[in-house]
Amino acid sequence: MICPQCEKTGQKSTVTPDAYTVSTLLSWSPGHYDQQGNYVEHANPNRVTQGFRCSNGHRFSATQGGK
Repeated sequence: MICPQCEKTGQKSTVTPDAYTVSTLLSWSPGHYDQQGNYVEHANPNRVTQGFRCSNGHRFSATQGGK
């Protein structure tokens, strides 16, 4: 992972996870088998946002999942 602010200015840095993670907790079913026996996967609606900081003091977050 590269710090977006450092990337813009051409700086080098190391990135570490920050102290916070936020997640939605929506109920969902991972999938089911249809009448023909095919597995139908349901999209996971949950999102996870993780905070990061770089060695130059910048803070940023990245979100994964959800719709």
